[in-house]
Amino acid sequence: MKKTNIPGAEGASVYDITTLFFKGVKDIRLSERAAAMSFNFLMAIPPSLIFLFSLVPYLPLDTVETTILNSIRLLSPNERLFNSVQGIVTDFMQTKRRELLSLGFLFTLFVSSNGVMGLLRGFDRDSPAHVKRTGMARRKKAILLTLGLMMVLLVSIALLIIQTSVLDKYLADLAGNASVLKMISGLTLVGIIYITMCILYKYGPSLEDKFRFFSPGAFLATVLFVGVSYLFFYIANHFINYNKVYGSIGTLLMFMAWMFITGMVILIGFELNLSIMMHHKLAAAARDKNRHPPEQPAGQVN
Repeated sequence: MKKTNIPGAEGASVYDITTLFFKGVKDIRLSERAAAMSFNFLMAIPPSLIFLFSLVPYLPLDTVETTILNSIRLLSPNERLFNSVQGIVTDFMQTKRRELLSLGFLFTLFVSSNGVMGLLRGFDRDSPAHVKRTGMARRKKAILLTLGLMMVLLVSIALLIIQTSVLDKYLADLAGNASVLKMISGLTLVGIIYITMCILYKYGPSLEDKFRFFSPGAFLATVLFVGVSYLFFYIANHFINYNKVYGSIGTLLMFMAWMFITGMVILIGFELNLSIMMHHKLAAAARDKNRHPPEQPAGQVN
């Protein structure tokens, strides 16, 4: 473990990073930060959907609605949740709300950024690597990140549409065409999740030195997000079965629990990147100390 290096961590050993990682997780009270982040995410979802799906009808592409619904169905853990979301999405997709692209646009964007604000608060802490920022600076960064993530989503929707049309054209005669398309769409969604994590870790934290865009933390967060989400929804659908106990509200409870898990995953990926950064800082400080040892008082002999 002490000699095994983490890929992409520039020579940092698994042992050293793991030690710093668990110390950091303990110090920041991970579950409390994840709970606060999940609450902000949950409250920001309605205005974010209003903002995003009010822009989607203006995309100069066909089959936008079908592509988005297929992606949501692919991500949904069960048909009940998909049916709950489908009506809302369809309404926004088929209606161009011009009033939301005027003064309401700014208000909706401001409220939508609350989710990212919660994320940025989760990233902020007292450490040698962090730079303190004001609430105004945090809000500005949250709005810019929200706009950036919205653009990523819109570009992703366009790519999914183009990808589907191209694959339909070249795989039309291939047996199991639907399965191949579903697998490729799933891999594309994983790629979108990875890019989203990279953006959050690169531009979200207030640090003296920025993380690299493609970082070990982003990779870990993506793997954990996909794996834990699949496992959580499988257990929820086959063993816990919220709907039999709580009725229709069970879907909401399951979604809230999933948001909490998502918050923990994002923080874990960030903590890994921060641990690697702190390891490099400590190693650099040790090397500098060895190069320039403290001078001994005059007349003192070792």
